[in-house]
Amino acid sequence: MEGIHGLNPELNLDLPSEKAYRVYVSCLTQLNLDRHNRISTTDTRLLRRIVRDARERGYTAQETISRWDAVRRGEKRYIFPYQENADVMFNSALAYELSALKPLAEPLLRQVTLARRNISKPNACWRCWNGSARLSPA
Repeated sequence: MEGIHGLNPELNLDLPSEKAYRVYVSCLTQLNLDRHNRISTTDTRLLRRIVRDARERGYTAQETISRWDAVRRGEKRYIFPYQENADVMFNSALAYELSALKPLAEPLLRQVTLARRNISKPNACWRCWNGSARLSPA
């Protein structure tokens, strides 16, 4: 069985546990821009998803962002409680990842207009991409 729900024991009742080797893959590293600003693991995951959704599903960044709260609720309910069932965890974060994602994500994010952002509290991810993050302490 492959997929993010594969660690949920209710979805693989017919599979004897001694016949399974469970791997949990997640982006686990946050990037500190300075002492006051960081790009969290969640922000990196959102950027990955924006790029993937545009390429694979034809979604705009706004469409992906508008689904993000539901994605987060689902993973808190159906993914994270079962991550401890894994035999091994693999951190898929890469130190250079944001540099590689920027040319793909920035044009997509620039299409999100101010009126459509619907972001009540801008996060480090958005501040970083739109240039409003301070890169040195005040």
